[in-house]
Amino acid sequence: MEKQYAKYGYMFITPFFLVFIVFSLYPIFYTLFLSFHTYNGFTDMIPVGFLNYSRVFNDKIFYEAFFNTVRIWGGTYLNIRKGSGDEDIAYDFLSSMLFDTERMTERAANGDVYARKSVMDTIMADYEGNDVLGGMNHYETFLDEAAKISFDNVTKYDRQLDTLFGKYANGYKRGEYETLSDAFNGFYDELQTAFNEIYRDSGLPYQD
Repeated sequence: MEKQYAKYGYMFITPFFLVFIVFSLYPIFYTLFLSFHTYNGFTDMIPVGFLNYSRVFNDKIFYEAFFNTVRIWGGTYLNIRKGSGDEDIAYDFLSSMLFDTERMTERAANGDVYARKSVMDTIMADYEGNDVLGGMNHYETFLDEAAKISFDNVTKYDRQLDTLFGKYANGYKRGEYETLSDAFNGFYDELQTAFNEIYRDSGLPYQD
């Protein structure tokens, strides 16, 4: 009789464990697996070992973004809870950040770029051009080029190459490389190590 009851018990708890495995346990382990690869969601993933972790933990912007996120969003959500006394202020802040088109338009006029086309269209129409860029309306250029983006041109390497190139471009701007050629050569060396299958040893800018 006890064995029969035990059998029914296992039957009742099985649905919970199935849901837990599929929606909680599997995503955790799959995310960990993905962290050791480069993958854009459209093409085959490429194993890169600890390269992603190395880039994150050596990127000063990551730490700034992390602490800013904790300070702003963490504090906001703590204060938005019922009974905090600051829930109205916190709610107004979130609404302004997420839904206030007028605020977005004002900030975009000072240099910010948003994914909302309606906001960028307004800025582009009223913008008189950037003096540093010779009067160019770079918002118009941004929107024109964004409209040309095609997922047919997406490859499994794009995201990692963008991050990798940005690392050396920013390093050059910060004065970490004496010449532009040094920055490019550092980029090519790491490119060859991480993605040897697409590396070319000639025909690229500043390539020795």
